[in-house]
Amino acid sequence: MLKSLVLLSTAFGIGCASNPLGGGPVSGDLGTQDLATSAPVIDAFGSKRDSLSFDLTNPALNDLRTPEVDMRSSIDLSMVGPAMSVLSGLSMPFGIAISSGTIFVADNAVGTIVSVPTSGGVMTVIASNQQQPWGVVADNTFVYWTDYGTGPAFGSVMKIPLSGVGPPTFVATIVQPSELAIDSTNLYVVTAGEPQIVSLMGGPAIPFGGWPTEGNYPYPPQFTTATAGNFCFGAGPLGASNAPVACFNAQNVSQSTTDNADLPLRGVAVDADRMFASGGNRVTSHLLNSPAGQWTTLADAQNSPGPIATDSTYAYWLQVDLLMKAPVDGSSTAIALATNTGYVPGASHIALDSSTVYWTSRDGIRKAPKTGIP
Repeated sequence: MLKSLVLLSTAFGIGCASNPLGGGPVSGDLGTQDLATSAPVIDAFGSKRDSLSFDLTNPALNDLRTPEVDMRSSIDLSMVGPAMSVLSGLSMPFGIAISSGTIFVADNAVGTIVSVPTSGGVMTVIASNQQQPWGVVADNTFVYWTDYGTGPAFGSVMKIPLSGVGPPTFVATIVQPSELAIDSTNLYVVTAGEPQIVSLMGGPAIPFGGWPTEGNYPYPPQFTTATAGNFCFGAGPLGASNAPVACFNAQNVSQSTTDNADLPLRGVAVDADRMFASGGNRVTSHLLNSPAGQWTTLADAQNSPGPIATDSTYAYWLQVDLLMKAPVDGSSTAIALATNTGYVPGASHIALDSSTVYWTSRDGIRKAPKTGIP
């Protein structure tokens, strides 16, 4: 097992190294990351790795093989300050959710779900002995998470009350679940195969048959997002020529199926009117029910834009060392909200409340006001 990941300087003037989870270079403020206690890694392409080495001759890893130019020179950082730390000391934080003034995070490496107030303070372990917990969502009653499991025949969706009182309970058995989304009625689960839908009222997971499997959609989705009335899955690339995103309404009627021209797709979000995608060096939006291919560019010349979220006024996303935002209609230029994000492509996730953006960083949780840090 590789004990540490030592970052190297590149010709582009930023300290970076290939991200062990796949999906691009790691932020230059990482320094040396101790990985001695890490569990086997599930990379961004869904492959389980017992070490942090990988074959850069694999065509599916083009994003890792090609260094990316630091695009920050075109962004005014003179009035932007560093992100604020909410919690540090986690081993490999993945999914994040916010509910009732509390942050919930999956620590993938040690198999725990932890909570901490949004203002910071004492961390509470609310679930332990999980097998690679991944995606996390919450409603007003429970926090839910996917437990990837230890092999191809294992995996589950779990839940526990927001208070953390009582043992975790099974929601559904699902093989190798990863990303997770929620609306008022269902959970939407990305798996190693066909995506699944689980009712919040209980019952077995139901394979979702609406994901296209022909033409440009030969691979299972790797991302999911949901809001009241709409849910989406996004896939690729795994060798595909594009990164498709498919959205549906609550009756599973297709709202929009479209291709995002930039690879690899690193994040999707949806509101009542639009879907959003981050990938390549762009962040884009697409009106639901509009023809495929009609993307609006919210920002280009981005550096590995990753997880994305929206409050229906702005889209917020992480890229290498920056938190960004742009109006959902693309009416004005994207701006930076914070530096020193600790963003880890393939692992970091993002969540919002009414005033603040939160995300999982290299070793914990960071945050910034939606108005930015001066």
